[in-house]
Amino acid sequence: QNLRILNEVSYTIFMQKLKIMLDVRLKNYKNLLNFVVERTEKAFQELLEHRGYKGFTEFDHKSQKLTIHVNSLGDESECKDTKGLSGGERSFSTLSFIISLWQSIDAPFRCLDEFDVFMDLINRRTSLKLLRDFAASHPNEQVILITPQDVSELNSSNDVSIFKLENPR
Repeated sequence: QNLRILNEVSYTIFMQKLKIMLDVRLKNYKNLLNFVVERTEKAFQELLEHRGYKGFTEFDHKSQKLTIHVNSLGDESECKDTKGLSGGERSFSTLSFIISLWQSIDAPFRCLDEFDVFMDLINRRTSLKLLRDFAASHPNEQVILITPQDVSELNSSNDVSIFKLENPR
């Protein structure tokens, strides 16, 4: 009888402690999530500024949706979904968002394939500069860019290696 009561008390105490630990973990998770969202939003806006764009993101965690709003004319009150942008503007905005996410995530490799195929020359130059700056500020990570475009403006150096494939016959 006493052993059964002791087991029930131990079980109750254990469950209470388990709930407290779960609540702490959930609170820490929400704090981390909010931190990543705020950091990503700030970095995204700063990256858009390189082209004079304005924009913001909407993270809806309940429905697991992300909406990116950008105005390429620099007027934040008229930001629209990226579907209303040109191909180059949309590609630059998407790249800006990806780089802003990268700043919150540790990874040994960052890879982008054909990130610049719809970009005009100005958006492409700005994008390459942003990617180069990101790579320079993260020397322990490798950034791999795959593109069919000309990369002659990126010079090889100690921290940049360029591999060019032969043109197809």
